[in-house]
Amino acid sequence: MQHGNVETGIRAIAAVLAALLAPLSGSPAQGSELANSSNDFSGVQGAANWYYGYYQGDVLGGTFAQLPYYISGSGWWANDTTAGNWPACSPAIWFDGGHPGSPGTTPRYAVRRWISTLTGTIRISGDWGDADAGGGDGATVAVRTPSGEVASYAFGNGGAVVGYSVTTTVAVADTVDFVIDPVGNYFNDSTKFTAVIEAYGSPAISSLPASGLATNAATLNGDLTS
Repeated sequence: MQHGNVETGIRAIAAVLAALLAPLSGSPAQGSELANSSNDFSGVQGAANWYYGYYQGDVLGGTFAQLPYYISGSGWWANDTTAGNWPACSPAIWFDGGHPGSPGTTPRYAVRRWISTLTGTIRISGDWGDADAGGGDGATVAVRTPSGEVASYAFGNGGAVVGYSVTTTVAVADTVDFVIDPVGNYFNDSTKFTAVIEAYGSPAISSLPASGLATNAATLNGDLTS
């Protein structure tokens, strides 16, 4: 192999590496924050890819519907125009938690939903637990994706607010739901439930452009065999 061909080969190798890395250059680095349920909370549905709603009917994982009212004075998304008008206003969601509806009624589950912005592994962490120890029988909180439940915490009245962390894989436009279930009854079921979502691990190699790889591989093969 002549010296000129070696240089050409090196340039070709650099071209292949550039093709491999270019699709990843815009991908979030591991540990970078994608979403924060408290900081991103908004009176606009869909802002920062967050939606505030409930599952229709008394069915876990049922059809998602958006809560119709944002009560700016209280900072709540609710099912009624008056915050605290129980049970009509439930479910309700605020910046760091929410309150479910009553079992056996429509709607029952309070659901904060995030729409994924990447394909790969994410880490979800935050705090969850009872925010009103004045009565009731507790609640169950859960994180759900299209694959099903990935984490949950059931607590009785006065259940401690504790930290949680879980990793899961998602695709672009997948839904990640943060669900509050009243369990036995919905009395005093105000619940703390926060979430920070971070990129975790490397982006999927399947996102690389096959056509670009094929073109550069052919060029490399021709240069090194001259």
